[in-house]
This record gives sequence, structure tokens and C-alpha cells, in this order.
Amino acid sequence: MAIHRTTSERGLLANLVFRSVLLLSAAALLPYSTQAAAGKIRIAKAGWSQKTSQLTIKGKATNDDGPVSIYDINGRWLGSSEAGSFSLNLARADLVAVPCAIRVVSGATESIKSVKGAPKSCAKAPTCRIEDPAPGTVLQAGVDTPFTAVAATKDRKAQPLTYEWDFAGGSMGELIAGANPPAYQRPKGLSTTVAFVRDNSHYRVRFIATDAKGRRCEDSVEVVVGTPPSGLPAKVVEQPAPVLGGELDGTKDDVVVM
Repeated sequence: MAIHRTTSERGLLANLVFRSVLLLSAAALLPYSTQAAAGKIRIAKAGWSQKTSQLTIKGKATNDDGPVSIYDINGRWLGSSEAGSFSLNLARADLVAVPCAIRVVSGATESIKSVKGAPKSCAKAPTCRIEDPAPGTVLQAGVDTPFTAVAATKDRKAQPLTYEWDFAGGSMGELIAGANPPAYQRPKGLSTTVAFVRDNSHYRVRFIATDAKGRRCEDSVEVVVGTPPSGLPAKVVEQPAPVLGGELDGTKDDVVVM
């Protein structure tokens, strides 16, 4: 049976089809990072036991690719695990110091948690936060971009704070005013303006504040420069460094290539 539509009905149908095409086209142009499911990390436990002299870290990473890497708040690597659940137990002898907090990273996702039972001095550790730009901001290579953070400390005897920015190798740093030829320096203030020189990638920008007693805090934000490729292989699990004196362990008649 033939279906007859009026002129107004045909116009409405054409308008709906046109809007659908626009929506599909806009979705296709979105950066990969906004289309992919966001990863999540849940740190169920991060605790130090004075009785057993052991640091225990447990949790789970979901919706992300690659292994899980665990660091203390000062950036020291503590251990790794394959993607998914992670559990780590470290004795005092395995630690440079009992950390105030730990940081867990999986792919493009990370989470920071304070260590329960950490030394009392950790309560006076500085706090910090990156205010701008927002996570997932898409930037253009070669274009100046402002970064702003805030930091504070409750310990007056631990002032002043020193600041540090890390742009994961994507930027040369802060342009030194009046330098000819152009020269750059690592930013040391609460705010800075930099341009990324490497295109088509994700960069995790870090801000670190350290007090006069060596305690520190850290915050990070991931930005997208250009259009990063998708489907890249996952990061290789980090391995512990060789024990001092055992770097060349082997058997008799082994050949060493140097």
C-alpha cells in the first residue's frame, strides 16, 4: 500500500534526518579521549602498621588498559601489577621512608590516597591543587596555554613552599623573557604559561609543592594535544632494579656484550 505524505510532513522528516547526520558527524569529530570510557582506580587500603612495620596497599583499576604502577607521593616507585586488582605489602627495609600518601597509575588514570598510620608529621604536609586547565582540555601545539595552581601549608616553620611543574616532555618549559635566541626554564611559580611542541598525544601535567622540611604534595591533570592515535600497545610493567652487587649475576663462560 502506498504511503502519501503532505509537504509539511516531508519537510519535518527531512529536518530530522539532517539533524541526525549533524549529530553523528559531531560525535565522529570528538577527540578519542572523550569517546573512550574513563578509567577508574579505587584504592581500598593504604596503611602503615607500626606493629608489623609493614605498608599495605590494596585496590582495583577498571575500564583502563595497561598495568598498574604504584608510587609514593615523592615519586618513588613502589611496585607494579597487571591490570585489575592490585595488592602490595612492603616491609620498612623496602622503603626509603614511610610515605604520607601513595599514587596509583593505570593508563591515563591515577589516584592519590593518604596513608593511614603514617608519621604524625604528615598531618602538616602541604596541600595543593591544579585549578586550570580542566582535565581533558584539548590544546593546540605551539599555542601558549596558562596553567594555574594553589598550595598551602599549616606549618609556619616549614615555609616558604617551593613549586615545580612537569609537562611530561611535551613542552620546552617557560620562555625566559628577553632571551635571544629563545631560552626556556622549568616553571617555579604557582602559575605559568607554556606551549606544547609535541603534537597528537596525551600529557599528564604535574604540579608539586614542597615545604622547607621536605614534605610535599602533588596534583596532576591530563591534557590532550592535537588528535592522539588510538589502539597503541599497553605500557610494559616496570621491574625492580637489580640488587647492588648482583647486576652481573650469571654462570661460568657466559658472554657479556657491552
